[in-house]
Amino acid sequence: MKALLAIFEQQTEYQFIASSLLFVYEGDPNVRSPKVDIRVIDFAHAQINTTPSKDEGFIIGLKSLIRHFTSLSLS
Repeated sequence: MKALLAIFEQQTEYQFIASSLLFVYEGDPNVRSPKVDIRVIDFAHAQINTTPSKDEGFIIGLKSLIRHFTSLSLS
């Protein structure tokens, strides 16, 4: 998720309104390194940003998810 955040903190061309993240987890909970993949989906309301600026809504949501997953791993 941090790699995805780095991309969104740089790109200013598009706004991803009402987009979603798809989390794919494959593995055994007892395995130390499961396969995990994250994809941005639901582009029905994505649009070209007419005033080049960061997509703050997407960034805020992604940072919130990172904090949440980080807190889970510390428990």
